[in-house]
Amino acid sequence: GVRGTGKSDKEGFYTAALWLHENHPKTLALNMGPISGFGYLKDMPEILFRLLEGSNTRKRKEDVSCLPYRYEDKRIKDEKKEKEKKEKKEKARVLRLHRKNERTNKILNKYNQESDFRLLYNSIADIFAELLKEDIELLQKGDLYKLGLSAKWCPTIDSSYDEVTLLCESIARRVFPKEVYEEYKDMEDAHYAFKVRDRLRKEVLVPLRKALDLPEVYISAMKWDTLPYNKVPSVAMKLYKTLFYKHDEERFVEYLEKVKIGKATIAAGALLPHEIIASLNDDENGGEVAEL
Repeated sequence: GVRGTGKSDKEGFYTAALWLHENHPKTLALNMGPISGFGYLKDMPEILFRLLEGSNTRKRKEDVSCLPYRYEDKRIKDEKKEKEKKEKKEKARVLRLHRKNERTNKILNKYNQESDFRLLYNSIADIFAELLKEDIELLQKGDLYKLGLSAKWCPTIDSSYDEVTLLCESIARRVFPKEVYEEYKDMEDAHYAFKVRDRLRKEVLVPLRKALDLPEVYISAMKWDTLPYNKVPSVAMKLYKTLFYKHDEERFVEYLEKVKIGKATIAAGALLPHEIIASLNDDENGGEVAEL
């Protein structure tokens, strides 16, 4: 399959990327920009994730999820169930903290000890930081149709990607470098890291992700296979339905089928009843959208 068409061989791609890192690490690191541009930006944190957690980490999680669930005896007294619930919650909290510390130590050791990993990591953080800065500048200018998808694929702060890779802090340090921003110059490093992570979320990721709800952003970027149809307002759905069928028929038809059986919805937007009725007179595809 071909990446970017919706029919990609994901596992084959990641296997090839990890092989390239093992055998030609500089080639992979120095070409992450073109590689991610051909596929998805999310490929970059996924490669780091697999290098840290193991190449078959996704398969292991699928295997675990398929294990049979053990139902508890319903006759257990409420008091006992409540006690067990509290104990499990506390154990889970301690386990999460332990795993987080382990992961932090793992990536810091790998980053400091392996120059090839460090080169790849820095390359990925640099790419995300530059793209985010470009996109926030476009947003501030009101040039929404030129926005890229950097905020969509940048790891969410404290997400599983971020806990494993610590990418958000690295990206935030590049977007708001201490030597450029006067307010951070004399700040203790841990406090600086906390401040810029929060600033990245509030001033960059949140506003950009809000802007990316606009279907026109995906249309102008020709990113049909990532367009979130459930967020397309009805007016835009009516306006662009022909384009959706032309460029992304398989996903669009699948989405419409889900709407029919109640597994998905069309955003109401500002489409008035008479406009829905009028669209029944459109072509065959338009009628299908209106009936939904």
